[in-house]
Amino acid sequence: MAPKESQPRNLRVHLRGNRFTLGRVVPRGFLGIVEATCPGSGPTAEIDPHQMSSGRLELAHWIASQDNPLTARVLVNRVWQLHFGRGIVGTPDNFGTRGDLPSDPALLDWLTTQFLDGGWSVKRLHRMIVLSNTYRMRNVDTASESRSESMPESLSAYLIGRRRLSAEELRDGMLLVSGQLDRAPGGSESGDFLFSRAEDINALIRPNRVGADDEFYTTFRKRSVYLPIVRNMLPDVLTLFDAADPNGVTAIRNETTVASQGLFLLNHPFVIEQSRAFAVRLLSDPSLTDRDRIDWAHRLALGRSATTEEFEETADFLTRSRQLAGQGLEADRRQAAWAAFCQSLFCSNEFLYVE
Repeated sequence: MAPKESQPRNLRVHLRGNRFTLGRVVPRGFLGIVEATCPGSGPTAEIDPHQMSSGRLELAHWIASQDNPLTARVLVNRVWQLHFGRGIVGTPDNFGTRGDLPSDPALLDWLTTQFLDGGWSVKRLHRMIVLSNTYRMRNVDTASESRSESMPESLSAYLIGRRRLSAEELRDGMLLVSGQLDRAPGGSESGDFLFSRAEDINALIRPNRVGADDEFYTTFRKRSVYLPIVRNMLPDVLTLFDAADPNGVTAIRNETTVASQGLFLLNHPFVIEQSRAFAVRLLSDPSLTDRDRIDWAHRLALGRSATTEEFEETADFLTRSRQLAGQGLEADRRQAAWAAFCQSLFCSNEFLYVE
């Protein structure tokens, strides 16, 4: 499906999308619908139909032009939505007449101007947002009546409430806490995996397809952004927690709470393996006491120290778990008890949700 380099030429209209029913020849030019419906989109790209050019380069220059505010506004709105849960424009994939109007147009304009003046630096935009007073305000339940009535609607709409980790964040968080995360960027593992499992339509035997529970998804240690994605067979670790459908553009993900998510956290080999590795990490330093390890586990998984009650409950849990582990070696029973405790942290709402 790679494009072939050839001489650009004007094409005839495919009537009703049928390539066998051809209409008049249309010269190459800019998208007329954009010119007609987006008067503020800046000067459009000039495409000379007589030159040896397809027009793609001119279109790309217009999309990323400093004079075209549409692209920058859409990107800024997506970044804002990433941090606050809702964009300044509530329909991030629709800035047209059927979409929502910006709740704070001046804020969107200012952020876009800062983004353009900063050389289109997304990192600078992230930093500016997270260092703002708005982002650093105390979390509130936006549905509660505790919200100040004197607060302008343009600001109250962007108070950050509790949110669940995305599928990718959940997987990466477990790998990070367990100490198993491979921080090396890139690599060819995903490509090699897909190539080795690709379907051969000329093969006489049954083609080897990728399964949603393939072992590769359990043993792969890099961040989820490097996971091999097969559009019609996403891994369980992503689909169960509402990952985006790769067959289309997903501006806002669904967020469901179903029993299969809890069963995944209790039984899936990936979660069990990360719990075991987490336990090994806690037990790796013989100079630590169990109280030190309990506190360390809470700080790694939950970002805070354990409370007095949690110290007592965890110590009692570890004792009971070792007693129920059977007659094996003491070291194995101890590790199994700590692994069960680590898995309970992964299953907790405090790990799954961000305040």
